Amino acid sequence: MLNLIKKNRYLIASFLIPLFFMLLLFFLNNITPFGSNSVVRIDMNNQYIALFTYFKDVLSDPSKLLYSTSLNLGGNFFGVFAYYLASPLNLLVIFFSNKNMPLFFSLLTLLKISMIGLSMFVYLTRSCFIQKKINMQTSHTVGLATIPSTAFALMSYVILYKECIMWLDAIILLPLVLLGFDRIISKGRWGLYALTLALSILTNYYFGYMICLFVCVIYVMWAVYQKVEKRENTLILKVSLKFIASSLLAGLSSVVILIPGYMATAGVTKNTLFKFHPVYNALYFFDQLLGETQVSETPMIFAGCVVFMLVVMYFFNDHVRYVDKFFAFILIVFLFISTWIDAFYLIWHAFAWPNGYFQRSSFIIPFVFCVISYISICIVFDRNEEKGISLKNNVSAITFVLLIEIIVKFQLGLSAKYLIVLNSLIFLMYCAIYYKRRELQKKNFRIVMLLIISLSSLFVVDFKLQKYEVHDGSNANSYAQYYSETHEIYQKIIKSDHSFYRIGNKFQISENDPLLFNFNGLSNYVSQQKASLTDFMSALGYYQKHGWYRWSNYNDGSTLSMNRLLGVKYTVGNNSTDFYRIIRRINKDMSGDNIHTQSPSDHGIKTIKNGNYVITTDKLAFPLVSKIVGKNSTTIKYASYNPEANPFRLQNKIWKDISSVRNMYTKQRVLFTGRKGNYSVKVSRSGNVYMYYPTKRTLVSDSFKVFVNGNYVTTMYQDEGENGIVCLGNYSKGKQLTVKLIPGTKKRGNKLNYNKKPMVAVENMSMFLTARNKMVGRDITSIQMKGRRLNFSTTSKFNEHQILITLPYDAHWHATVDGKKVIIQRRMSDLMGIKVPSGKHHVKVIYQVPGLRLGIIVSGMAILVTCSVGVVVILKRGGKKSRISL
Repeated sequence: MLNLIKKNRYLIASFLIPLFFMLLLFFLNNITPFGSNSVVRIDMNNQYIALFTYFKDVLSDPSKLLYSTSLNLGGNFFGVFAYYLASPLNLLVIFFSNKNMPLFFSLLTLLKISMIGLSMFVYLTRSCFIQKKINMQTSHTVGLATIPSTAFALMSYVILYKECIMWLDAIILLPLVLLGFDRIISKGRWGLYALTLALSILTNYYFGYMICLFVCVIYVMWAVYQKVEKRENTLILKVSLKFIASSLLAGLSSVVILIPGYMATAGVTKNTLFKFHPVYNALYFFDQLLGETQVSETPMIFAGCVVFMLVVMYFFNDHVRYVDKFFAFILIVFLFISTWIDAFYLIWHAFAWPNGYFQRSSFIIPFVFCVISYISICIVFDRNEEKGISLKNNVSAITFVLLIEIIVKFQLGLSAKYLIVLNSLIFLMYCAIYYKRRELQKKNFRIVMLLIISLSSLFVVDFKLQKYEVHDGSNANSYAQYYSETHEIYQKIIKSDHSFYRIGNKFQISENDPLLFNFNGLSNYVSQQKASLTDFMSALGYYQKHGWYRWSNYNDGSTLSMNRLLGVKYTVGNNSTDFYRIIRRINKDMSGDNIHTQSPSDHGIKTIKNGNYVITTDKLAFPLVSKIVGKNSTTIKYASYNPEANPFRLQNKIWKDISSVRNMYTKQRVLFTGRKGNYSVKVSRSGNVYMYYPTKRTLVSDSFKVFVNGNYVTTMYQDEGENGIVCLGNYSKGKQLTVKLIPGTKKRGNKLNYNKKPMVAVENMSMFLTARNKMVGRDITSIQMKGRRLNFSTTSKFNEHQILITLPYDAHWHATVDGKKVIIQRRMSDLMGIKVPSGKHHVKVIYQVPGLRLGIIVSGMAILVTCSVGVVVILKRGGKKSRISL
């Protein structure tokens, strides 16, 4: 055992060094398991923690992995799974309780970063391409691989983007994919390449696409290199055929994820505009080489000062062939341009501008730097022992680095303190390489010294980045408290009522709380949500969609009648200020403070208290399936996004079209009172009074507080918990209201536009009851929704009607009435309708994940072909102990 460990000590070290480095970072920043801070921040806080929790909870019910009613009104969850959750490592979540998800993400992050170091080490020491460039026979050369492999695992890109946990799998697999390509070239073996490329697409098809693109670039450069070296055309042809065939097999094998994942994003709004303009100031690229500044749109390429200096030394080393320098230089320039010019930048990002997290493909540049640095240091060590390195080359390399530092310092203001640290480490690196004392010539001493210098430079940058990230990260203790208490409340509701209904959450730590607690809600934010559904919810007044896409938020709801129509039977709130302090310690950017918000009232609503929690039950909430009794239910084709439009007018039109009732909402006259932000409203009829504040299409207002007759009602546009329609309270006819809007903290730089008057309307509950009595009866029974299947029946008293199903319309729903296929139509702009004849019938509605069936067939056939070819190869080799490189 000891001999085995000794033999693989560097391999083990490539895994353990990044692990202990990150543990030190976590310890110094009090990150769980060493404290209450966590790696859960930004999108991990807003999305991934809820998605992973939902994934864990529904593993025993695979149908909920295909379609989920916790995605807003309902949606294709397999598309979400394909992008976020397909990594096999995610199954480790089953060993953690839901309240300890921050700990799970800490440990999963540590594991993946360590695996990045391990896979990079394997590539550097097993690549035949690299072996030809250096002397791989000496053990110190293998040991030196721990320096660039560790640098790659701990590069600034990983530290900055590690909360996007699903992207790290691609960084793990990138070196192995390149190793597989290396084996095609050197040994004619394609198994490893096909397997790892397929895995990179399966674990995250978006980053798998980037890896495919990079491998194609490497293939083209290799083919040109062979022509320059005047190699035989037959070699290029053989490699090309195997490369194309194995790439095709890998792609086809992953179609089971690729097609459904692509189709799930088909209705998502994307920005694809480009003008062949620079994305960022090119000087920031050089700034990133020094690891100092993080600027939007700038690629994160810092991998330590040792890697940077070794890359510079590579180009000034006389023992490196000019043709190798030329191709390395061309590759670096190409990668730089592809991050700098918008047209090429879009190609890397699947022809769409990223929504946050810029330069997602920039991890490829540090990979290239680390490979070049390894070749460079191995040549330096090998040649230094034999002939030494010319003084001229050393001076040239140092001069080049100092020139970059001077330019960046004067143009961008790089701190002098940081430059002193950087140059001190570079000086120590030179001492480690060139000093002639015998004790310093010992291979292990120099490897350890260079590794320490590299880790020191990485630590200077990574510690600063991690310390910065802690400030907007989630507090693990607060998260555990929030989850435990709130989960208990939701479970009481779910266990007491087994019918289909939706729950309105009046507080949240993110838009994805319905997924977090596995209940049917109305809030949601995932990249796969269609623009039509977000527009629909925004137009109804649940959320004003301004600069961001794909967000929807129940917040405190829309109007009571619309909440009821969409099946909101329960709402959960909390009246404790301490509770909201806990929420803000978890996710201050997504929380909405509704502690004082007025809720619409009616005789059908029952309120109970459970400690500080307030639970309302609404017996007049609509079931999932009801009748359409209006004559024009198809007239609303598409609820377009316009935050300046009147949502009450749209809701009136909807109720008229589906139930024939008119004037559900009565417009109120709003008058300026002479002071900015002060308005007067005289209520024209008794009922719930609502307000909507219009803004321009792309303008997000600063937050402002709403007061009615001196009483605080709510805060609108607070952080990301934005409001749509808000309830001002229930008032009698003739009541005089003074509405005052007081600006809050200015965070967005957009002042409140007092020239726009709020829109105010009163709800007519008698009209609602009339509509409900027409639409909901006892002639529709046995409504059951489970996963992707909806079943219901009609009785003998049922008269022929259009049926309204309050699930989002999707062409991939299929319905049958007594086994006979019927057409599903779009109703109410974005919901579903089915025509059912009179009498007793049984209706089934099933959702088919688009592309999944085709994907299973194609992937199955591709895997079968791959295995068959593998067996043939093994048989041709005469049944030897198979060392066929997979």
